[in-house]
Amino acid sequence: FRNNITVEGLWVGGHPTPIVMGAATNRGAIRADVTIITAGAWAGEIDERFALPVYPVRGQAIHIPLSTEPPIRHLISGNGIYMIPDGLGVTIGATHEDVGFTRGVTVGGVGKLLQYALALVPEVGSGDYNHLRPWSGFRPATPDKTPILGADPRARGLWWATGHFRSGILLAP
Repeated sequence: FRNNITVEGLWVGGHPTPIVMGAATNRGAIRADVTIITAGAWAGEIDERFALPVYPVRGQAIHIPLSTEPPIRHLISGNGIYMIPDGLGVTIGATHEDVGFTRGVTVGGVGKLLQYALALVPEVGSGDYNHLRPWSGFRPATPDKTPILGADPRARGLWWATGHFRSGILLAP
């Protein structure tokens, strides 16, 4: 793992079959026998020669602090949202918005999450609104909403692990 490095493209050789030999970065080439693209919503923009149909879908989520143990003990879903107990609170997500790479949290997004959460688990209404923590991020989506996993048939040494859409946060440890 290397910090403060920007990947500007893939380092490609071979003819007639391309061989990906690593990444071209702002600090020079990084050699690798296998290069795995795990750039999330930005995966489709790493190198135009091997672009895949991965695009961003903004998701907004909120954390509601509670003064007692959360009213749920495990992940639950319904009404198009999920709720996860998180310390002395509940994390609620998430919206699905096709807005490109537009960042931000909106009143409408937070309002929708609160409305659906209250309908699902009314006890979250006792949460501390003054310390509610909203955020947003970008999900890597594909046209059919299924992940792209495995070797790229167009080039030796190139693998993909992207397009997990809304399952990414739920697959994390």
